[in-house]
Amino acid sequence: MPLDTSGYDEFNIELGPADVETPQALEVRVDPRENHGAGVMCTYTGVLRFGAIGASDSTWSRGSLVARIPTPGRRWSSISRGPEWTGFRGATAVLSPASIFHAGSGNVLGWAVDAAIVEPFIPIGVPEPDDYLRIQALLAVCGTEGILYRLSYQVSALGALHS
Repeated sequence: MPLDTSGYDEFNIELGPADVETPQALEVRVDPRENHGAGVMCTYTGVLRFGAIGASDSTWSRGSLVARIPTPGRRWSSISRGPEWTGFRGATAVLSPASIFHAGSGNVLGWAVDAAIVEPFIPIGVPEPDDYLRIQALLAVCGTEGILYRLSYQVSALGALHS
């Protein structure tokens, strides 16, 4: 279920695989009987590269970010697509500022990740299935000289393996 972005409309950032630095993946087989049918747990880490600048020195600028997460060697979907796909069973996401910048002499600066989730996304109108995992996050920046440049992420996803 997507995050409620009410009040987070001052900026909207959409990132693709080219905006991810140092993507890494780790997979561990798990017992499907103990994990709601999931046979694999994958952990993905990396750094999302972008820029968000505060619009005011007295209030927070709030916006949203959506990023496609590289998942090397694994294709994820929330619907049954066949043996080459991994069925999404759930995930967690942790995001934190990885690079912030103070572009002047202001004293009222702040950067925040207010919420983050991972969800499978199914694009509409593409000739071949191109489902993928994506992070949705709610961000905030305070100060006209405060810039949020990068976020580091860690995503852990449980998936069902199809034979």
